[in-house]
Amino acid sequence: MTTGLRMGVVGGVAGCAAAVAGLRAGADVTVYERSAAGAALPARG
Repeated sequence: MTTGLRMGVVGGVAGCAAAVAGLRAGADVTVYERSAAGAALPARG
């Protein structure tokens, strides 16, 4: 289901939560993360 909404999210834990919320609402979400793929999240537990 696509609503036509587009959303850009800056990475981090809060950004991931916002991206999930956007996806559940039907938005087309792009996440921008500065660190290497997945490197930031495991370090935060």
